[in-house]
Amino acid sequence: MKNKLTGVCVEIEVDPDFEEKLFGYLENTNEYLAHILRVLNRIDAKIPPVELAYSIIFNNNDGQRIETMLLKVDSTPKHVLVKAVDSKGNDAKIDGAFLWSSSDETVATVVADADGSGATVSVTGVLGECLVTARADADLGEGVKEIIGTLPVLVEAGEAVEVRITEG
Repeated sequence: MKNKLTGVCVEIEVDPDFEEKLFGYLENTNEYLAHILRVLNRIDAKIPPVELAYSIIFNNNDGQRIETMLLKVDSTPKHVLVKAVDSKGNDAKIDGAFLWSSSDETVATVVADADGSGATVSVTGVLGECLVTARADADLGEGVKEIIGTLPVLVEAGEAVEVRITEG
């Protein structure tokens, strides 16, 4: 005997403001995911292949790992920390300090701390995306074994502050 699958339709009433906020949130979430996908697709094109015996992890000031930094165009500067880890996730030493850069300084700039263990990311007021990069030498001897960590930064419009009406 075959099972019969039937559908149930439920109609509920919701506050129109709630419905608008919910759909706005879902739309923003889809936009975030689309931005993240575009940035991830660009990473392969911008970063040369590197042998990874170590990796670099970005953290916020509370020690939480950051995968992507989402900022508003009017955000205050954000501080990030970086560390090198081995293939098992243990803290690893590097030779020298981390070197920091932004792939697009028209979107966000990065200023390294004096010891290189962290940096401040500042938005410029331009919408867009870029990669904040920290590079380090994992070879503790005479040679150089460069490791690279990238943090995608997505800058979106801030909160609306006025309504503009134009002809059209």
